[in-house]
Amino acid sequence: MRGIDQPLIIFNSRKPFNDRCADDMKYGDLTEKTLKERFGLFQVSERVDCYAFQKITIPAYGNMPKLNKEQVAATLFDQLRFEAGRFAFWGPYTGIIHRLFTHMQYCNGKDFHDVQMNQAYKKMIEGDNSSGSTLAVIKKIISQFDFSTYSLTSDDFKAQLINAHLPKYSRFVDNFNGLGISIHEINSTKITLESLRFEKKRYTAVIKYTGQDHFGLDINDISKVKFSLLKIFRIWFVLQRYQLLAYKPFFTNMEARITITGENNA
Repeated sequence: MRGIDQPLIIFNSRKPFNDRCADDMKYGDLTEKTLKERFGLFQVSERVDCYAFQKITIPAYGNMPKLNKEQVAATLFDQLRFEAGRFAFWGPYTGIIHRLFTHMQYCNGKDFHDVQMNQAYKKMIEGDNSSGSTLAVIKKIISQFDFSTYSLTSDDFKAQLINAHLPKYSRFVDNFNGLGISIHEINSTKITLESLRFEKKRYTAVIKYTGQDHFGLDINDISKVKFSLLKIFRIWFVLQRYQLLAYKPFFTNMEARITITGENNA
């Protein structure tokens, strides 16, 4: 049989989807003492005392005004959206990080889906023209496979795709287009060969990419010097991990369907 008669999963990353046990998905698990003594997160904002729940006034006259949790968080999330401008100031995707922080503020850990994020995901995959890209590997396998003798299986892709360049936002442009700060590494990836049809030797294949990242910070993140010194990550970590704030991280889900064509030469 040439082609396939049902979708075929040809790659699954080692890191599973929907892994709520991952450290970057924890929230409200750290005390004020731990955040200060272990991570040096003493005063992360010049506007509010995130531990005493007080507004900071300069100069300070008497007792600073008391705030509730939502008021403290609102100030901190506003600062996150402002600080995000350092990493999202060029191109069409700069608004994604603002939507992500707003989602974290109000949506209680619900999964995040975004049309523009899907568009960026597809464009990145299609834009990788290297010989080690996943699309290049898939095209090579289909072009060389002996369909007259064998039926295509996921094993025919496994060994080569495991060494391919998986989609991730680590390009130079991702440092300032908003995608590096929004997603960066994609935690889990699944690639499905949805359809494969032939006209003589010419084939048309539809490939579906499914990606999932964790919009949250783990202890390893905040322990890195480049993260621990930047206000955006200091505030983010406290909002997520401090037991009296405990804003929930969430999964960011993205997908892309890509059509490829070529000729089978087996």
